Amino acid sequence: MYNLFLKHIHFILGSIFGLYFMYTLNNALTINFEVVKALILCIIAYLLSIIPFIHYFKTKGRPRLIDWMRVVLFFTIVLDFMKNVNQSSGKKTIFFIDNILTDLTDAPFVLFTLILAFLSLDLGYLIFTSICRNHNVSKRIDAFKVFMIKGKNKLLFFLGFSTIIKAYFHSTGISGYGSSIEYTFGLFSLVKNIQGNLNDILIILTCYVVFIEGYENKKYRKLFFFLIIIQAILGLISGMKESFLLPILYVSVAFLMGGGRIKKQFVIISFPILILLFPLNNAYRDILNDPFLNKGNTVVNVTLAVNKIKQQSLSETVLGGAENYGSRSSMYGYLDNSIKTESNWNYYKHLDRYWAIPIVWLVPRAVWPSKPRNDVGAIYNDQLVGVTTNSITPMNIGWVYFEGGIPYVIIIFILIGLFFTYIDYSNIKKPIVFFFFIWCLHKALKPEWDPYFMFSSAIQSFVTLWLVLKYFGVKKLMFLKIK
Repeated sequence: MYNLFLKHIHFILGSIFGLYFMYTLNNALTINFEVVKALILCIIAYLLSIIPFIHYFKTKGRPRLIDWMRVVLFFTIVLDFMKNVNQSSGKKTIFFIDNILTDLTDAPFVLFTLILAFLSLDLGYLIFTSICRNHNVSKRIDAFKVFMIKGKNKLLFFLGFSTIIKAYFHSTGISGYGSSIEYTFGLFSLVKNIQGNLNDILIILTCYVVFIEGYENKKYRKLFFFLIIIQAILGLISGMKESFLLPILYVSVAFLMGGGRIKKQFVIISFPILILLFPLNNAYRDILNDPFLNKGNTVVNVTLAVNKIKQQSLSETVLGGAENYGSRSSMYGYLDNSIKTESNWNYYKHLDRYWAIPIVWLVPRAVWPSKPRNDVGAIYNDQLVGVTTNSITPMNIGWVYFEGGIPYVIIIFILIGLFFTYIDYSNIKKPIVFFFFIWCLHKALKPEWDPYFMFSSAIQSFVTLWLVLKYFGVKKLMFLKIK
């Protein structure tokens, strides 16, 4: 059945999209011709995102990193626009957040910008592959295990130590949802940043030992999985969904990269867990925010959140979870708003932050008080609704458009295409490349980030990872020269 589906996947998905397109077109005709033009652009976006994704999956075994990102942007922006058309009841404006309106007649330019971003990713890919004609060598030597991390036991020990620090941060309120704003600046912010960066590195490198090297020590593997479970639980009780999901994502991707296959039972079990995650997380946050319900004890608060979910009907819980996922994937309005309000955005402009990317993470704020802060989400939320307690995002395209419009979208997305393609075509058996492949895949699957901070974080992670690997030691098991 799977092979039959894969053989005809272009036809199946194309038919589904075609039927949905015709249904949306019927509704668009009741609004105006501008919306119809935008729908035509949706077809181009489909051809630039879904088609390459399927092509590389079928021919190369896995889609490129740029394909993952384009598919996510297609779902969160293009399909959200089409959904808005279908829910507009013939009106050209709809509400997308609080009392903020989005105008569907702006869609042609919004989708044109998105398509330029897609093409710029391809241009970055073409530039890299034209310069490095021998990139196929990397693909051929990926089939061989050529590297081994020496200090395996030390690596696992440090992962355990990092888990303890993470538990301390969450239990004391230094990190996690609702943590005090005093912990977002100064020394606390620096320590949290270092710990978070190192923790990701330690998890992914330990995944390399277990799944890529295939280290068979049973005690080692059991302790590794135990620590991953603890990390996921800590993420759950932190009130941050991403902290719960990231360790699971890292392990799952590494498992697949090591040649493993996820059983159907695990896939089936994961769906109800993911559906329940949003309602449970929301109930837990409500308790943390309520001074009468918050008991100041994590275990008690989690128990209260679980009991609150139990009191709801199953259908109410499932529908609530599905709606929350739907709202997280509804990003068209934010991108539209960022394009319309670009002239009002003065927090940064014309890539004026990018010159400092190589050094910004090295210099303490005490020495450089005006260095860029990672608070753009709160600033944008303040501009949009007048509140700074939450962060929102217009996706990476919106953040780049704030720099000064389409030229900057083209420049930055070419750079992203170059970076992602470099990782894609490097030897994934190298621990440093293995780390960055998973790191970039996470970025591709959740393209909400400001590219400035993505590039800055990449440099910081590279230097930190290089030092970590120097400390633990890496042994080359095989050298293969291909002419």
